[in-house]
Amino acid sequence: MIDSQTLIDAEKLVLSQAMDGAQALADLRDKGISRQTFGLPAHQQIWTALETVAGTGGTVDALTVIARLEAQGQLDAVGGHAGV
Repeated sequence: MIDSQTLIDAEKLVLSQAMDGAQALADLRDKGISRQTFGLPAHQQIWTALETVAGTGGTVDALTVIARLEAQGQLDAVGGHAGV
């Protein structure tokens, strides 16, 4: 059985891959990754921010996602800068 920390680490890995640009995010979506893939609400919020940034033509990276979450008042809810 996979423990919860392993699942959290796997989610973090997917999110970090998604922040490698719009194409990386698109590739993950093509593989079936969506907001519902993530078990942690913070990770769901980060994914949604990634999709929002990509949908508006923004640069898909950690700094832009942090700015998006901060503008929405959600940065603290995902663990601040370190959470992203």
